[in-house]
Amino acid sequence: MKIFIVEDEPEIRLELKALLENALYQTQTTESFESLADQILEAEPDLVLLDCSGK
Repeated sequence: MKIFIVEDEPEIRLELKALLENALYQTQTTESFESLADQILEAEPDLVLLDCSGK
């Protein structure tokens, strides 16, 4: 399973990536919300984890 992680906080992004890869998931990450739809379409993930904080 491929998981695409969208998270602008480096510590959270790296921790999520490490946890998921330790569970044998394939991951791809981004911190940029710019052209996000294109990034997701290109990666073809099974799941997208999206940071949607109310800042």
